[in-house]
Amino acid sequence: MPERESKTILLVEDEAIITMATAMVIRGFGYEVVTAFSGEEAIESACGDQIINLILMDIDLGGGMDGTAAAKRILERKNIPIVFLTSHSEREMVARVRGITRYGYVIKNSGNFVLGSSIEMGFDLFEAHERTRKSEILQKTLLKTIPDLIWLKDADGVYLTCNHVFELFAGANEAEIIGKTDYDLVGKELADFFREHDRMAMVSGKPTVNEEWVTFASDGRKALLETVKTPMYGGNGDFIGVLGISRDITDRKRAEEQILRQNRIYAVLSDINQAIVRIHEQGALLEEACRIAVKTGEFRMAWIGKADTRTGKVEIVASVGAEDGRISALSFPLTVFGNFWGTFNIYPVETEFSDDTDIRLLEEMAMDISFALEFIESEIERKRAEEDRTAHLRFLESLDRVNVAIQGSTDLDTMMGRVLETMIGVFDSDRAWLLYPCDPEAASFRVPMEVTKPEYPGAKVLNADVPMSPEQAENMREALESAGPVTYTAGTDRPISTAKIFGVQSQIFVPVYPKSGKPWIIGMHQCSHPRIWTPEENRLFQEIARRLGDGLTSLLLNRELRETVAKIREGTEPNPPGEN
Repeated sequence: MPERESKTILLVEDEAIITMATAMVIRGFGYEVVTAFSGEEAIESACGDQIINLILMDIDLGGGMDGTAAAKRILERKNIPIVFLTSHSEREMVARVRGITRYGYVIKNSGNFVLGSSIEMGFDLFEAHERTRKSEILQKTLLKTIPDLIWLKDADGVYLTCNHVFELFAGANEAEIIGKTDYDLVGKELADFFREHDRMAMVSGKPTVNEEWVTFASDGRKALLETVKTPMYGGNGDFIGVLGISRDITDRKRAEEQILRQNRIYAVLSDINQAIVRIHEQGALLEEACRIAVKTGEFRMAWIGKADTRTGKVEIVASVGAEDGRISALSFPLTVFGNFWGTFNIYPVETEFSDDTDIRLLEEMAMDISFALEFIESEIERKRAEEDRTAHLRFLESLDRVNVAIQGSTDLDTMMGRVLETMIGVFDSDRAWLLYPCDPEAASFRVPMEVTKPEYPGAKVLNADVPMSPEQAENMREALESAGPVTYTAGTDRPISTAKIFGVQSQIFVPVYPKSGKPWIIGMHQCSHPRIWTPEENRLFQEIARRLGDGLTSLLLNRELRETVAKIREGTEPNPPGEN
């Protein structure tokens, strides 16, 4: 054989003697030889750092990976010509290697000439394939560089080739597109449209032009295409297929859509301003603003979130529409009196929404909503102040009624009765009472005064010594240690205990501190229903107890003074006649 340029051949053979003999023959042809005895070793050698120009691959490699499997693995990573070696010439063996390589196979023991010619032919085929491949790469580069969509389909609508821009439209590479039809790539309606215009081009025999909206599968981008379809013929006049070229003319359409979109936003602004005029309830106004954005502005979704300044979380307070999985969204801050209040969020139909005019109009919309929130907050604050003023007036009025009851009496029992009657009227309670002494260490206590509604009579133990129970002592101890009234209510974590036998469902009591003697306790019962005593009622109740303490101080001192005077008079009165 003539001397050849130095190239390296990888010989893959599991039998050592055959390997040595074959390697000797190949070296005689002027080639370098690298050997491998298994499929795994062949993969490692072929894909390593050493340059391998051709592989002679035995198909049957013993118990491990066979030659066809090893060839597939190698070709996945490198473009190397592979010529198979086999001892068999059956049809099944030919079919087995045909789908793997285009360089054929050599029957073992066919002679050195056949082996050398097969190697030569392998190199020649590889070089021819490489020239063809580079030419195809150049053509594909040209097609890829052109910014338009370009494709070629046969008479049956089967794709023969396409460029990169078309790949972006189809969402697949050229290899996946070739052999498929429009019905494999897009929906039936659009595929029918494409196929009809293919037929029109074939029937007319000349280029046809149409416009079509499409969505690029690669990124979901919508584009309006101007498509030219031309019947394509070979040099011998045979029909090849339909060549299609589409140009993106979306910008012109977007300009038109922008005008329409801005008109809708102006309408949203107008409708929201009208809503601000007629709706003064915050929740209803925010819900209406979202509804207008979706219905009039044709946004997919709109929602308003209120920020919690303590946690940093945002709570959705109004929402209309629904997300559809797209990520396009706009968010605008809402402020109230210069402080961040929350956000107004809208989801446009368009995946891109960045026009400065549109954004400015939507910012104005958010400012209008912020103004409305400020007005509503002002109204709420005004009403709250009015309610506080009314509550304070009721508080003062109730205290005035108690003051009248205290100041208008010179007798202790009369004063206590009038105060308790006034308390039942002020609080609409069912029973009011006074207890003495408030001393958890005392052996007993008395109820000097009790006033009840007729349907809820009391215990009827006025001024009688009642033995002190542990529960009552604990209640007194809690009252003395508490900074405010003590409350119990059935069905809560502080249920009724000591007064349960009297049909009490809620009770409130607080110590009364006259300036002489031990503390008293004033309390009320609610028997008709479980009652939660409000903070305002607790404050009023405590103030009544304080004023009652002052009243008790005065009347107790007056009673003690009268008793002292009576005793003095009794001691100085002259003896009756006859008593010396």
